[in-house]
Amino acid sequence: MAIAFTMAGLSNLPLAAQGLRVQEKIVTDPWNGAAIGGFDPVAYFVDQRPIPGSPQHLAIHAGIAWHFNSESNRVAFLESPEAYLPALGGHDPVMVASGVPVPGHPHLFAIVEGRLFLFRRSENRELFLANASFRREAERLWPDIQRQLSP
Repeated sequence: MAIAFTMAGLSNLPLAAQGLRVQEKIVTDPWNGAAIGGFDPVAYFVDQRPIPGSPQHLAIHAGIAWHFNSESNRVAFLESPEAYLPALGGHDPVMVASGVPVPGHPHLFAIVEGRLFLFRRSENRELFLANASFRREAERLWPDIQRQLSP
């Protein structure tokens, strides 16, 4: 007798039982463990907008579930995840620059020098785009802040 698990069946299991974890170094949804709220990280670069991913196009990278809008986006991510991972783990760079890791919102984003940045508030996005010092300070503080976050 063979037992098959469907994606729908897996979603009823606790995250740990699915081999996933909710953590803070990469912003994840506390309910389903999906990175950046289940949005497709590749779509920000290809479509220049946030597009919800689907569990049908799922990849596990570093123990975290990443959802994609298409199989081609999933494959692109798996071939080069560093190219698509959100900067600062998806935390708002303006807040990180002030020493506080606050998760960014998937709909508030900017791509700067080939990196995806997410923001908590639209005002933070505007500040970041107008003043490069926020990026420099966030990147300077990120290693220390990251060490304090759960793995």
